[in-house]
Amino acid sequence: MNPRPSRKCKACEACRSRKVKCDGVRPICSLCQAQRRACEYGDDRRQNHAVSRETVQVMKDKMASLEAVVERLSSVHSQSQINAVQEAPTAPPTTSLDLSPSVSMHQPSTPQQVTDSSGEEAVARRNSTMLDAGEIHTIVRSEVGFSIHGPTSAFRDLPSPASLSRTFNSDSPLSHVNASVKAINATTEEDKLARLEQWKLELFANSARQLQLEHWHISLNKMDLDGVEPPLALHLLDLYFNHQYNTYLCVYRPAVMASLVNDGPYANKLLLNGMYYTAALQSGRAHLMDVAGDPQTLGNRFFRRFEELLAPTIRRSSIPSISALIIMGSSLLTRGHQTLGWLYCGIAYRMISDLGLDINPNKVNTSSLLVKEPEYTQNALEAEMQRRIFWGAYMNDRYNSLYFGRPPSLHILKGFEPDRECLDMHDELETWTPCYDTVKPPSAHVMAPKYNVSNRNSLLKLADITSDIIEKFYKPGLEYHSSEAAWQQVNSVQQQLDQWAEQLPAHLYYDPKKDTPIPPHRFYPHTTYHTLHILLYRPFLPEGHLRKVEPMPQSEIRDRCVSAALNIYSLAQAYRAAYTLTRAPYLFSYALLSAATVIPLLHWEDHHSRISVIRFFLDALKEQQGGANSGLKKPIMIIRGLFERAGLDLSAPSRNDPERSDSAGNVTSGDGASTGFDAAMPSWESWGGEDYRELFQDFLLEHSDCWPMWDQNAAGGQQEMLFGMFG
Repeated sequence: MNPRPSRKCKACEACRSRKVKCDGVRPICSLCQAQRRACEYGDDRRQNHAVSRETVQVMKDKMASLEAVVERLSSVHSQSQINAVQEAPTAPPTTSLDLSPSVSMHQPSTPQQVTDSSGEEAVARRNSTMLDAGEIHTIVRSEVGFSIHGPTSAFRDLPSPASLSRTFNSDSPLSHVNASVKAINATTEEDKLARLEQWKLELFANSARQLQLEHWHISLNKMDLDGVEPPLALHLLDLYFNHQYNTYLCVYRPAVMASLVNDGPYANKLLLNGMYYTAALQSGRAHLMDVAGDPQTLGNRFFRRFEELLAPTIRRSSIPSISALIIMGSSLLTRGHQTLGWLYCGIAYRMISDLGLDINPNKVNTSSLLVKEPEYTQNALEAEMQRRIFWGAYMNDRYNSLYFGRPPSLHILKGFEPDRECLDMHDELETWTPCYDTVKPPSAHVMAPKYNVSNRNSLLKLADITSDIIEKFYKPGLEYHSSEAAWQQVNSVQQQLDQWAEQLPAHLYYDPKKDTPIPPHRFYPHTTYHTLHILLYRPFLPEGHLRKVEPMPQSEIRDRCVSAALNIYSLAQAYRAAYTLTRAPYLFSYALLSAATVIPLLHWEDHHSRISVIRFFLDALKEQQGGANSGLKKPIMIIRGLFERAGLDLSAPSRNDPERSDSAGNVTSGDGASTGFDAAMPSWESWGGEDYRELFQDFLLEHSDCWPMWDQNAAGGQQEMLFGMFG
């Protein structure tokens, strides 16, 4: 409880000492000003009896809470001491590290224990409690909302005793905490489980209800749609929630849509325009273009509105602004605005840290600077929002890092991160159907369960493996002094990938050669899984930056890369046949890029089949670049350069290709179905004409040090292979 601020005296010190009447004008009273002397006002030392009833009640509640904690600690601690004495005779002297926490923390050490190495480790473990992250971090409630601060901060109050007791809960990574506190938390474990089950039911019911209300609220103009006509807003929101939303779940749909109706805290106009812009890139409607017939101007009006709203909105961190910046940042990456997209996502990550969304509130201290407001405790909606926002941002950060070839920006405090599991399982079994716009995909109508939560969980595990791969194989200055050391790390990551595949839920398995089409977002864990195999082994190829060490024979490294690339090829064929590639996100684009970089390693006897695969990848990237991924121009030039430097004649028609051309010039399969790409590799004219060829040649000259792969005549032949799309 903070003391009530002292009141200032009505009379200055000079007038009080002379016992003359002071008019109390500040900063200088009239008398002191007339006499040109110093005028100072001291504190009023009179007792202040005007204490509100609310303040008294808060003090009583905190005292009662403290007394209850002390009483329970005393009783449990006494019992633990009795148990320790009873068990002491049977404890062998060599098990000092296996002692119960209560014994190791409260019994004095003997000289033998002090000199024993295990005893020194126990002392170090006891001292480490002073650096417990739960003690260091405090979630503070203030007049501007919630924020998190460390002990050096001037913006936090001392935590309450009740919050201190929550710091040492049964899930804490510190296994040596006081056993008596563990026992107290254990008594409420059943209550915690019951509360979680209740939360799940509440959130599920709310999701079902909000889904029914969405279209009705929009049609009756009950939502603030920022000036967008309801039919268009409904179309764009349907597009967004049908595709982009399902991958990371970085927004919580029921909360966002409800807040648009009641002006709640989980939606703002910045987020709304971010969703509009992302959805507009998936749409082909002419009136969404600034310039008729130019798809590069799709949704630009929403981007301009986003920039207009950004400056006043980011003055304060908020959950909807975090989601808005992540959504817009990711969309800008695919449109070629890489720097702006990277910066927007970075602002979102800083907001996450500012609000403490990266910290589990049940494992840190809490305090309040508001007398009438209690410390921070989460309800069901807040818990679900934190889990979705933080882990969605975490995945976005890891996969953006691959896209850029840069280290991740959002860091985790191990043991104190938010819980991973989503509580609301409503959209797990919800049926997904394509949201058609101007052109329908060239496939049968797909209806399948979304499996959003389990699909998101599988991507989240792959994001963890992504972090390990970047840290172990792509960190600047990384060196392996022996093949054995490199093999140890490669094998460790490979085991994680194998475990991921083994533990993948049966309903997420997919064989593109046998199974019917699945929703597009369910492709991405599979393509990412194979992409990570390429990233794991590619550094050890003769062109890779770790070529000096070989954890296994070169033939095996090459085979693993090519096998992963061909798996991506099969998945991309199925995806393209079902949905086209114009609306695929950058995560899919990166998989295609990664596969294309190792396809020249293919050693097929049938040269024309090899060319057919290569042509598919280039054509697929070109198709993406003509759709929502217009920022792929530079990666496409990079890939074509790699193929040409590998000695592949891409302009030659594949005469013995099992596919044949129809009368329109399209390649057809054996059953006569058109696959949608040319019989021969497109000429420079089909890629953009002479200007495009000159641009490509200028780029090669400007970045000649980026082209050592498969080029034995490159200077030195020792350049590094990068893993980003813009290396």
